[in-house]
Amino acid sequence: DRKTLTQEFRLSSKTAGRIFAGSTDWLVGVYAMNLKEDNDLYSEYNTWPDEVLQSNYEATNYAVFGQLDSHLGDDYLLSTGLRFERRDSDYSDSNNDDFAPSEDMWGGHIALSKAINANHNAYARVARGYKAGGFNMTLPAELSNKKQFDTEILYNYEVGLKSSWFDGEVDSTLALFYMDRQDQQVAASLQDPDSPQRFILFTENAGSSNNYGAELDAKWYLTENIEFYGGFGWLETEYGQYQYSDKYGSTVDLSGRDLAHSPKFTYSAGMTYVADSGWFANVNASGKSQFYYSDSNESQSEAYTIYNARLGYETPTWSAYLWGRNLFDEQYGVRGFYFGNEPDQDWADKQYIRYGDPRQIGVTLEVQFM
Repeated sequence: DRKTLTQEFRLSSKTAGRIFAGSTDWLVGVYAMNLKEDNDLYSEYNTWPDEVLQSNYEATNYAVFGQLDSHLGDDYLLSTGLRFERRDSDYSDSNNDDFAPSEDMWGGHIALSKAINANHNAYARVARGYKAGGFNMTLPAELSNKKQFDTEILYNYEVGLKSSWFDGEVDSTLALFYMDRQDQQVAASLQDPDSPQRFILFTENAGSSNNYGAELDAKWYLTENIEFYGGFGWLETEYGQYQYSDKYGSTVDLSGRDLAHSPKFTYSAGMTYVADSGWFANVNASGKSQFYYSDSNESQSEAYTIYNARLGYETPTWSAYLWGRNLFDEQYGVRGFYFGNEPDQDWADKQYIRYGDPRQIGVTLEVQFM
């Protein structure tokens, strides 16, 4: 049983309400949220007659926030924002676990953009964000110290350039970024040594990690009816400090390793044709380099590229199209696991992969009712 009540009020300026000699738009607001959740969950770690874990959870959040957007002359825009939030939570369950943490959190940003000329706009931004902590339920006794996980803090530094080229025929966006994550929340898993076919899933905190990289997106309007587009991403990730205990009780140190599901390279490209008569066609491709499937093992994916297409007809009231996804039936892994699952191999650890969707062909009809 889950009940959530949220309310937010915002007050913002219009042209006549600008401050500082009419140079600055402003926004202020308040936010409140109350969440109540009662659960009856079957727990494999509770013995009869208490197999059902009964838990009660309540969280109350209050926040105030504001933002100023100031025009500094004709070419500069300075944006500043700040948010303060108070969170009170209370958790209890039939295993006699009882937690009532409270915390104050804050985030914000400061960004400066400059119109270099009519076609190019540069910006720099520094931001601080947060993700509130929480609780893990239905954990075995040996993981009792993992019942709670802490708030994650993120510092993000970014510079970029937004441009228009060749009389507006080409648009591009380039961004360089660096992220410093403190107490990063990590999705962890542990194979139950007493039941090899069972996994224990929970969230915990890594000491620190950092990411940096670049993203480039571009569009080329070849004609009024034909558009080419593409994107490329480069990402470097690294745990600064993260250690955990595996199913054998040994300490695993991931400090210096890449984060899971963080491919170094991602890319996409496509073309869209829209006829004046309503016919349209699109072909596109996207892919990524290899990446770690999980923080709990060293299993990695293979690099892959997926090709898709769509052909159809659109009107203001209805549309129909034929589509295909993964046209060349690429076999690609999206999740990977490394554990013992076969008794005839003495439960020896080995890699298991969950693959993405195979080739799919379909027809879609959409109708809009006025």
